[in-house]
Amino acid sequence: MKFKEVQKNIISYLSSEEFKSREDAQTTNTDLLIEINKLGFITENSQEGVIQKGYNKETKLSYEIHERAYVTGFMLKDKALDFVNKINNSNKVAFIVSECSDEKYIYVSISKNSKTNEFKGDTKLYTSLSSEIINAIKKDMKLNKSENIEFICCFDPVYGRKASSKYGLYKTIIDSLKA
Repeated sequence: MKFKEVQKNIISYLSSEEFKSREDAQTTNTDLLIEINKLGFITENSQEGVIQKGYNKETKLSYEIHERAYVTGFMLKDKALDFVNKINNSNKVAFIVSECSDEKYIYVSISKNSKTNEFKGDTKLYTSLSSEIINAIKKDMKLNKSENIEFICCFDPVYGRKASSKYGLYKTIIDSLKA
């Protein structure tokens, strides 16, 4: 499918009961994600950037996990670099994921256990991926391989700042897309 068709489908999916019934949708502001998609950044994955506290019955230990908010997805190539520059002139970070030919990926850590400062089980955003993986993501989203697009990652460097908050990542992305 063409970029605009996929964009319409994602907006429809984010508005659906199917998406709203997902466990992770409970912490996501779908209205802001829909607006991001309408403005030309079709989202592939996102994380709100919440602080999770709990108790592990197996280890008998309390835990507290601080996530960084992030959004990954595709943009038309002619708008991507300008968008990334606008995000990087804010207090957030964005980059175009480069394609590489081997299995040596570079990544940014985006969550940690605040009590131990460990990144065990850490979520990672890759700054480079093989063409094979990027094409698999496109295929999963039903995007034509021939579309002139870039895979973009955006994240908030502050752990635990919700993406949907007044100064969160979603607002920064929306403001950058509108500018």
